[in-house]
Amino acid sequence: MELYSLHRFSRSAFVTTQKLDKLIAACSNDICVEDVEKYTQVIPAANIFDLSDLILQKKRGKALLLANKLMQKRDFDALRTMAVIEQCFRVGYKASLLTGPMKTKAQALGVRYVRQVDSDAALNGLQLIGKAREDIKASNSAEATLVRLICQLTEKEGE
Repeated sequence: MELYSLHRFSRSAFVTTQKLDKLIAACSNDICVEDVEKYTQVIPAANIFDLSDLILQKKRGKALLLANKLMQKRDFDALRTMAVIEQCFRVGYKASLLTGPMKTKAQALGVRYVRQVDSDAALNGLQLIGKAREDIKASNSAEATLVRLICQLTEKEGE
């Protein structure tokens, strides 16, 4: 079993003092790799961007599976997740107003990648995201609200 030196671990940039305190309280001074993974779960931003991409592609099943996986993480934050989804819709909307190839649009917007989104669909998505954010702030279940939002955003024409 690989052990982390407490000194080396505490200097790591991604660990907050609070998480380190949890590790020490639970594991004493013998902190193992498994302990680090258990007490310091981090949601990779790439997963949230993957979720946004699946939503923009209207792939409801895959989006819901990934959302479920994200919600299982200890530090899941529905509002942060919605903020990333909202940013993707904003970029998609801005791109819909530009002409030219997608790569040129992405460069003009200062992003690496942009997905083609109909401007009306993007505006509708932004409204739905705003309403979902308000629902969460009104003490509604964050997880249920996110699932409902994903279902609304991935509705295909005629559903």
